[in-house]
Amino acid sequence: MKRRDFLTRAPVAMAATAAPVAASSAMQDENPALLALGAELPQVEQAYQDALNAWFDAWNFWSPQWPLAPEACCNKWGAMGYDREIERDLRGAGIRREGQRSAWTIKTAAEMEQDIERAREMLAKDDKRKRSYGKRFRQHRYNEIAEAELGLALLPGYLTEIDRIKCESNFEAIDKERYRATEAIFAFARKVLAEESRTIEGVRIKARACAAINRLHPHDLKFGDMGAWKHDANITGLLGAAVLEVI
Repeated sequence: MKRRDFLTRAPVAMAATAAPVAASSAMQDENPALLALGAELPQVEQAYQDALNAWFDAWNFWSPQWPLAPEACCNKWGAMGYDREIERDLRGAGIRREGQRSAWTIKTAAEMEQDIERAREMLAKDDKRKRSYGKRFRQHRYNEIAEAELGLALLPGYLTEIDRIKCESNFEAIDKERYRATEAIFAFARKVLAEESRTIEGVRIKARACAAINRLHPHDLKFGDMGAWKHDANITGLLGAAVLEVI
């Protein structure tokens, strides 16, 4: 080898040889517990991705089958009371129908029976009046009775269908698993950050654990780690402290 070639290639060769040695040395000097956690990260992330995929598979299959409540069973003005529940979707979130400002509420059978009884009482009182309130008044009461009777007829079928979908889809358990897997990502990052990092390799492990949080679904990223207030330090601060330990 010519002297000029040696001077050109030797530094590159030396650097290539030294890099694995340096990396190996850093691994030897690093906290073993932290290295072990670093090896676990892919499994923790995969568990989240599996839960997320299962959630979307179930949602995409079952959500289109979820029925809207019959209008005769609904209070369209969102009034509460009578132990009423708002109309909900497969997730349990309120349904806001197109053009509506808020979710409708589902009348109970007892409430619709009371509607019928009240309307009949008002008609009976009108019958006793010397001068009736008029055709519009009476027709409105008849319409109330007819709608409530229709609602009573349709409500059992609606409730049976949503119960069937809940049971067959097992969506509640799937949703809980997604939540658990999301919380596990945050908990794992905190566990990693709690370990001592002695080298830059340890800081990299901590950074990877934190970066996994940013790969969460936007909804999980926004609403995950709801118990963060319980911790004395936030994740960003812990990672910053880890960087300062080794620079």
